[in-house]
Amino acid sequence: MSRSLPAAVVTEIAKDSLKYIDLIEVHFDSADGGTKFLTNGQFPFAVSTTTSGGSQTFVANGEFISFEMVNETDEARINEINIILSGVSTTFTDLFLNNNYVERRIVIYRQFLDSANAAISTPVMLFDGEIKNFAINDQSDTSQVVIKSASVFYNFDDTNGRRTTEASQQRHYPSDKGMQFASTTTQDIRWGRPDA
Repeated sequence: MSRSLPAAVVTEIAKDSLKYIDLIEVHFDSADGGTKFLTNGQFPFAVSTTTSGGSQTFVANGEFISFEMVNETDEARINEINIILSGVSTTFTDLFLNNNYVERRIVIYRQFLDSANAAISTPVMLFDGEIKNFAINDQSDTSQVVIKSASVFYNFDDTNGRRTTEASQQRHYPSDKGMQFASTTTQDIRWGRPDA
């Protein structure tokens, strides 16, 4: 996909050395704590992006660690990346464990800086997608939250339909209780006749 970059950014990336920080927006509902603005820079950075709704301060608290390389092609395909956050703080573990995180918007920008750490033009959007799921990787000395995200079309081919819930079953068969205990985990289900 071709994109038009501001002239100041084009001039900057033609130089032998670059200085930049990455910015991430995780868009939760206001009831779930609202949008989180983080940077992997060493200092908080105030800037307006096309998705932030005005100037926001991206917090430099060490929670946004890294993300995978974003690959762009000229083909229409689904881009997936992993975004790594610190799990040491309870900020994100609480958000993911206590709230609906699936299909929440997640956006990554790159902000180029001059030698005085001032913004060069506007941030460049690197990725705009949705959260698919997450994993918490705990080790003896650290913890990380790995957000698995994909472009907004990752479930484009999925067929919407029935679910194995009591509500879905009763929508079609109001008196049926067949899915009443569907959420109960059973360790071992034995099908067919018992062994002789």
